[in-house]
Parts: sequence; structure tokens; C-alpha cells
Amino acid sequence: MVLFLDTRTRAIRFAALSGTKVIAGQRRTVARPEAILPALEQFVNAQAGLSRLRRVVVVSGPGQFSWLRAGVVIGNALGKTLRLPLASVRAADPEQPIPLATIANAPSTKSITPSYGKKPGITIKK
Repeated sequence: MVLFLDTRTRAIRFAALSGTKVIAGQRRTVARPEAILPALEQFVNAQAGLSRLRRVVVVSGPGQFSWLRAGVVIGNALGKTLRLPLASVRAADPEQPIPLATIANAPSTKSITPSYGKKPGITIKK
């Protein structure tokens, strides 16, 4: 089973995939990025747990800084901890869904790096 994570915005999306077939999917609006992990745990447990995972695919951007960063960190942590292949996909538009074929054919990578679409505005200019 491939676990797909899309945390570009507060409207997070998870999916369990087999090839280009969606086994299960969930879209949920959460108040804070910290709520992503408990929501994901609930979703994965409903799909028979972590033992069924064979790959993790994460949307790497563009998207809102905190939400995207949280999803990428979770994806990287799952992949590294469970020794699963990782892959990332980029979206042309933060509001558009990612095609299933794009998810299924995403090339593997050692780690996922977020791509915010613009520089994060969290630093003070000197």
C-alpha cells in the first residue's frame, strides 16, 4: 500500500493507494499543523496499520509554509523509520488535486525537500 500525504493547506488529504487505485482516502480540515500527525495515525490504523505500507509519497509544494513543512517532516520520518521508499510530487496549483498516475509514477528519492513556491517570510531582514 502506498501512503499519500497532501498537507499544502489546512485541508489535508491522505490516501491509501494500490497502483492508481484509491483503497481509502480522507480529506480533513485541521486547525493547526500539530493536528496532522494524530489525524494520519487514525487514518493509517483504519487501513490495518503501518505494516501494510510499502511506500510514502508526499506533496512537496507549493503550499503554506507550516503545513507543507509538517507534512514533509512526517513523510520523511515515516520513510526513514520504516525503511520505506520515499517520493514527492509537486502541484501546479495549491488547490488542485494531484492526478493518481502522477502519484503512482513519482520517482523515489532519499529524502523529500519542501518547495514553498516562494521564500518563507519568517526571517527579519537586516
